[in-house]
Amino acid sequence: MWQKISRWLDQRGQADRSGFSAPPPMASGMRARSAKPAYDRALRRGPEDWPGAGETLGVLAPRLAGCHTWIYQLQNINWERIEASISDVAVIDLSSDGSEASVFSTGQIERMRCKPGGGDTTLLCYLSVGAAEPWRYYWNPKWTRARPGWMDGAPAEWSGSQLVRYWDQRWHAIVYEQAGSLLDRILSLGFDGVVLDGVDAFEHFRAAGRQSAPDEMIDLVARLGARAWQVAPNFLVVPVNGEELLGSPRYRSVISAMIREDILYRPDYSTGRDAVIENNERIVAGIMSDLRLAQADAIPVLAVEYLRDQLADEARIELATRRLRGMSLVPTFAPRRLDRLTPPPYL
Repeated sequence: MWQKISRWLDQRGQADRSGFSAPPPMASGMRARSAKPAYDRALRRGPEDWPGAGETLGVLAPRLAGCHTWIYQLQNINWERIEASISDVAVIDLSSDGSEASVFSTGQIERMRCKPGGGDTTLLCYLSVGAAEPWRYYWNPKWTRARPGWMDGAPAEWSGSQLVRYWDQRWHAIVYEQAGSLLDRILSLGFDGVVLDGVDAFEHFRAAGRQSAPDEMIDLVARLGARAWQVAPNFLVVPVNGEELLGSPRYRSVISAMIREDILYRPDYSTGRDAVIENNERIVAGIMSDLRLAQADAIPVLAVEYLRDQLADEARIELATRRLRGMSLVPTFAPRRLDRLTPPPYL
């Protein structure tokens, strides 16, 4: 099996490439993650503080089913390697490098969905709902000199991207409301669902004093899902991080699965390298207390740990796999830039 898997892995030991820092669209499509700001956990709501707490809502969203392994790549995507993968779920971008010129065809999407030897891979497309990305088709170069009113001044996690005031209808039009929106393009290509990045942007705005920020993010996710289900009733909506929102019964009713980064290990930016340090048990327990709300509603939780950048970190993968599986999570391991395809764990 590993000989087969090795055919669709990128070459190891690639030279490190720095991400851009200026907003104009990138020819190479390379993106680099920057440090996430530390938010005040004292601002968090408990499950009992959400509107509708204690209510039992009917399941509205289709749920991700049958996922035991998954892969995650957003840069330098070779569609033939995705096609050759035997994973149950693949999370990719809508193009090989984020550019308009490299958008995958519907034929390539269909081939990526078919596992070698039979069976289907659920194909999910990355969509940022919390940040504007200068490599996307909608970006106007004038915004580098004068931000539109819906764009915040704070940088987002990917270098060059900017946080957005995601409750603004002008941003909704770009993401899902108007014809030709990002969501419309993803639906037209035939993806099985979306992975929503930037959901945790609500933490930034709440810390700045906007108390309605969590509810406005839930509203965006719910409206995006409703729009998608008008076209594709089985379309999957899968947020990344922002697990505090799981305290809302409404939120749990409109998501299909959940992805959580860095449960066991978090980035150690003090080293200047893509290194990690281990989370203590208090941190892990705090994350899991939220994620168990999803698990109690039969919402699958997928975990990604960034242990593919350093050899010392790769040595942690077997133990991390066992720990995550023991918490009823579906693990994968990737480089933090998500620019190489790496094999999922099969333990």
